[in-house]
Amino acid sequence: MRKIVSVYKISNEQLESIAQTAPDWYVINGNDCANLANELVEAEIVLGYCDEVLTNCLQLKSKLKWLQCIGSGVDHVPITTLSNRNIIITTTRGIHASPVAETIFAMILSLTRHLHLSIRNQMLQKWLTTGELGEVNGKTLGIIGVGSIGLEVARIGKSFGMEVIGLRNSGQPSPYVDRMYGIDGLEELLIHSDYIVNILPLNKNTKHIIGSAQFRLMKNTAIYINVGRGMTTNTEAMIVALQKGEIAAVGLDVFETDQLPPDSPLWLMENVIITPYNAGLSNQHDQRVVNIFNQNLESYILTGNPRINIINSKMK
Repeated sequence: MRKIVSVYKISNEQLESIAQTAPDWYVINGNDCANLANELVEAEIVLGYCDEVLTNCLQLKSKLKWLQCIGSGVDHVPITTLSNRNIIITTTRGIHASPVAETIFAMILSLTRHLHLSIRNQMLQKWLTTGELGEVNGKTLGIIGVGSIGLEVARIGKSFGMEVIGLRNSGQPSPYVDRMYGIDGLEELLIHSDYIVNILPLNKNTKHIIGSAQFRLMKNTAIYINVGRGMTTNTEAMIVALQKGEIAAVGLDVFETDQLPPDSPLWLMENVIITPYNAGLSNQHDQRVVNIFNQNLESYILTGNPRINIINSKMK
């Protein structure tokens, strides 16, 4: 019997929906990769990724033909190696648009209206004002990396009465974006934006794409938000920019290290909001993963290929 192995723990209801999509397949659900070695070798389809997937699914007797990754980033996946084995790779790109966009605007609104400072005062039982408060209405929102998340950020920005400018490799226009730049338009975007949202993936072109020179281009009233990849921003340059008043505030969900070191000065800065890499988390996450997987699974059963978010060109 053809086999699907999920190394990503899903609910019984979600497991049943996969079984209904593929009634003639054997579906295994578990989150302990170390105990799935034999199953992974026999799997034609794997949902999720861990080191054991690579170890077991590259054996000569492996039956793997399609790897459905969880999330949109695949910098941890050996794409070339898998593609050379004619293994199709897909992602769940798009499922994080709502929670990440909501986190971005939670940070934007909190830093603009000083809600984070009021919460600190509340914990100290202090009735204090928090200085001059701003508004997002009429301001310019710059989005670096306009994909599915960026489009949702743009849509929300327009609902707040903001002008939205964006940057994407192609430079092609998109709904809700008033002005779109190609990658050579980064300087223009930084100069004109009141809020700068970084949603870039990490690759050789984006590592430290935001550094000292870029922070100096920003308005000294600008708020910088990074929910893309931590290594796209030079942390030391960002700290210096904050200390010198070259920018007003930052909201960070990602960092250059897995966790922000306890001795980082960012922890104690009042104009910084830190979240522990959880912008994409949501109680609807697992269901969205399974929805995309089921659509891909239906296509795979009918045609031999999934159809959503294929990231490598080698098709069987």
